[in-house]
Amino acid sequence: MDVGKGALAVLTARILIESVIAVLITGFAAVVGHNWSIFLKFKGGLGATAIYGVLAGLVLWQFLIGAAIAAIPFLTTRKSGLSTAILIIAVSIVLLVQNSSLILVIYPLIPILLMVLKRFQVSRAGSYPDEMVLF
Repeated sequence: MDVGKGALAVLTARILIESVIAVLITGFAAVVGHNWSIFLKFKGGLGATAIYGVLAGLVLWQFLIGAAIAAIPFLTTRKSGLSTAILIIAVSIVLLVQNSSLILVIYPLIPILLMVLKRFQVSRAGSYPDEMVLF
């Protein structure tokens, strides 16, 4: 559901709006809404699944390549934070190699900053066990 939430936001924006910047802001807003939901008293998830959906809706093939690369460390370490970071970096590198616009190359790194911020916020509040907070 969280992946679908991110993807639906971006796909809807792509249909309704011609501005790439507006579509990227919509994806950012979907991650913010997931991490700090008004329906959950500004608590929510850590953001990884919403980021996956945003990237899948925005750059599907590059996301799938990044996911394939990130699957290897995830299967060997079972650390989702580490594999998410690898996925994000891989997507940015694939976009760079494909000569995509600079904003698209940098964009995957922006939502992951929200995930890192949320992880630090959660670790300070003590809401999740320590092993979930660290990469």
